[in-house]
Amino acid sequence: MGLCRIYNTDQSGFNLEIYSGRTLANVGQKVVFGEAQAINSLTNSYTIQPIVSADGRLLPVLLVCLQEKTGEFGPIVKNTMFKSNNLYITCSKSGKLTKKIVKEWLDQVYFPNVQDESVLLVDSWGCQNERFLLNAIPAGKK
Repeated sequence: MGLCRIYNTDQSGFNLEIYSGRTLANVGQKVVFGEAQAINSLTNSYTIQPIVSADGRLLPVLLVCLQEKTGEFGPIVKNTMFKSNNLYITCSKSGKLTKKIVKEWLDQVYFPNVQDESVLLVDSWGCQNERFLLNAIPAGKK
């Protein structure tokens, strides 16, 4: 198996609002206030997950997981959202990946874009090391 069949992937989360964990306060002050436009914008607001082969090639489709209050795109967003062949866009309430999204990502992004035999290296994050993912391998793929 050559380097072109060995893949690595990891998610990267981004915040809508950048903040520092540091504040300026007088010595001994018990309460220090900070300000943010929205609490949700201080946590992952969207996540991307690229896939790169050991020979340095990016797979042609990038997973993008956006944050939606209900965890689903509404009809207006569905109809007006930018669509591209090299983006797989989905959403969750937090903008972070879930087990369901990882399964979708395997079905819709990874397996259609790799050879019949490949190796995928992932970190030990809970949603990516679940046993059910082994059952997600389609027939004809190893």
